[in-house]
Amino acid sequence: MARKPKSAAQAEPESLHLTYKELGRRMGVSVDAARMKAKREAKKGRWQIVIGNHPSDKSTVIVPSVDLNAKPERVGAYGEQPHVSPKGRTDAPKQNDKLFTLYTAAQERIQLLTDQLLEAQNDRIELAASTMREMSLAAEVDALQAQLDRALADIEYQRRTWWQRLTNGGQK
Repeated sequence: MARKPKSAAQAEPESLHLTYKELGRRMGVSVDAARMKAKREAKKGRWQIVIGNHPSDKSTVIVPSVDLNAKPERVGAYGEQPHVSPKGRTDAPKQNDKLFTLYTAAQERIQLLTDQLLEAQNDRIELAASTMREMSLAAEVDALQAQLDRALADIEYQRRTWWQRLTNGGQK
């Protein structure tokens, strides 16, 4: 029995042999994403993974060309990055300059306030030291006043007349 030649509609679709890296570039995804996609499609029976004889041999994936002609799943590591204009109400470079200016001014203000805080702390330390000095001097004045009062009492005691000494008069 003679075989009939296959028509173009019955012919197997053209397929490509690609490494994971090549597949990732063609699909616009990373190498790992291409490897995972190939495993998923191989489980479905659509693609075939051919593993090399040696561990250092590259694995290839037999992919029907119709699957690669489809739109890439996403723009990835190997695809072109689309130009995306910033959306919003502000112009990014001008806004960045404003923010940098505000940031610089804030840093200067923080430095000024820090310096003032340090000065205030130094003043507070000086105030505490002068308060302690004042308290020390007040205690010394009180001690000297008590010593002076005793000295005056001794002088007064020594100035008594002889009859006051005999009668023990003039003592307090």
